[in-house]
Amino acid sequence: MIIEKYKISSEKIPPEFRGFKILHISDIHNKYYGEGQIKIINKVKELSPDIIVLTGDIVVNNRSLNSMQLLKNLPLIAPVYYVYGNHEYAVKNLCNVEDLFSKWGICLLNNTYTAIKKENDSIIIAGIKDPVFGYSCGLNKIQAINNFICEVQNKMTANNINKNEFTVLLTHRPECFNIYDSFGFDLILSGHAHGGQFRFPFKKGFFAPGQGFFPKLAGGYYKGEKAQMIVNRGAGSGKPIPRICNPYEMVFIELNK
Repeated sequence: MIIEKYKISSEKIPPEFRGFKILHISDIHNKYYGEGQIKIINKVKELSPDIIVLTGDIVVNNRSLNSMQLLKNLPLIAPVYYVYGNHEYAVKNLCNVEDLFSKWGICLLNNTYTAIKKENDSIIIAGIKDPVFGYSCGLNKIQAINNFICEVQNKMTANNINKNEFTVLLTHRPECFNIYDSFGFDLILSGHAHGGQFRFPFKKGFFAPGQGFFPKLAGGYYKGEKAQMIVNRGAGSGKPIPRICNPYEMVFIELNK
């Protein structure tokens, strides 16, 4: 596994949050990293993040013992914020699993937000669950994402959240970057694309779910009209398909002015 590091600059980042460290994990798909997930836990400890964010496909079925070991231990290192991907939708009795998250101190940001405060400054961490959670209501992907974001922003408006506050959006799907950008978020963190599964020497991915062949948003840093987005290539694989020139990764982000 590699640690991909980024520095994010924005005039909206308040003074107390300059140097703030975010560790981003996505798409681990219950991959085994040693007894108790010790290999990945030790890497997280070495990085000493201020917060840890998870953008889906962590718990992928009711036997995700490796992922549950990870989730139990991460909050002992730093506060954890989690949004669901498409694989969490298939987990039976998900509310029972969520009881454990609550016990362990994991903050689920499925269509909601929270403020992180330091002294007199704050930033907003918002999140939406994967659009598959809207399909049973007759919504397609675009409709679901729009509805989920509107739900978050209505909650922020109801609580008089200042629109000028630096806002991070956690979401599973990178292919909807233009929608996230249009809503005025500052930093988007996502996963799902697995780096394109096979990555060629010129760094282009071969195939990503939701984008098809030669995806444009498979992994790395992207700049929109207003927002910046980082797509995590994932710490696991959803299917027994090899990753070629595409190592597992965690993303480490430092906020700057």
